[in-house]
Amino acid sequence: MPIYSTDGSPKLEPWQPEGVTIHEGEPNGRGFTLHEAGEGDGFVGAYLFECDPGRTSYRLVQNEILHVLEGEVEITLDDGSKVELSPGGVAFLTKGQMSHWWFKTRFKEMAIVAG
Repeated sequence: MPIYSTDGSPKLEPWQPEGVTIHEGEPNGRGFTLHEAGEGDGFVGAYLFECDPGRTSYRLVQNEILHVLEGEVEITLDDGSKVELSPGGVAFLTKGQMSHWWFKTRFKEMAIVAG
């Protein structure tokens, strides 16, 4: 069952996705699991995630759709593709790529990952 704060928003807990390397800053990742189901290629999860400015990287082990709620981020993948997102922006990132994230400001996203 979700844990909500007094203002009705989910309580975010310290959280950094597995395999993340921090290159610059102190992003202090915080997150909340909205839903998880299935396993392997049939897995799907929905999450809220926020962090402070910084630069990180990690390998995408699943496909990821993200919707930016707050802040600005630049994401570069090893295939050379790059996307810059601000509030309202949406991106689809394919699994298997190494992703490099530059959180330019405090950042918040809703992400859906799938096998």
